[in-house]
Amino acid sequence: MTDTQAPGEKKRGWRPSPKQIAAAVVMVLALVFALQNQDETNITLFFWNIRSPLWLCLLILLILGVGAGWLVQKRRD
Repeated sequence: MTDTQAPGEKKRGWRPSPKQIAAAVVMVLALVFALQNQDETNITLFFWNIRSPLWLCLLILLILGVGAGWLVQKRRD
């Protein structure tokens, strides 16, 4: 492959897009949130009683929410 850079033009390196920057910020905030919420909590659903860290419960709910959103989006297309 040939490089199609014009004479006098500076070659730029890789730059993250605004979406990538926003995703990185959200990931850092989620990590901080998980580290600050390590207390155990009880979850009761019908006759099940589960004891787990709060961050794990929230992560499971996030995954379920993303999955539900993905299913609804696929159905609209």
